[in-house]
Amino acid sequence: MKVAAILGERQAGLVDAPDPTPKEDWVVVKIHASPMCTEYHAFEHGSKTDGMGHEAAGEVVDVAQPGKVEIGDRVVVMPQYPCGKCVLCTDGDYIHCENNYNFEEFAG
Repeated sequence: MKVAAILGERQAGLVDAPDPTPKEDWVVVKIHASPMCTEYHAFEHGSKTDGMGHEAAGEVVDVAQPGKVEIGDRVVVMPQYPCGKCVLCTDGDYIHCENNYNFEEFAG
């Protein structure tokens, strides 16, 4: 797949990255739109990264197991990694989750 990346000072482009695969209760989302927040500062100053966009809107394209969303659903991607199962998460206070996933460890 292609991902947006900051390549240098005020330079951006697309780079190749491995296709993601769904795992456990996570899904793969094809991103349709993602704003640049703090990433804009990296763009201005040339800090190279392909980790752009921590907020996004897109479409579910793959699921590991049946769940709350299905392929084709349009979704908003959260910038946190809450467990989704604790009382805080199920009450809608996922930003206060105390059982966050370690995304790097989870995704490998």
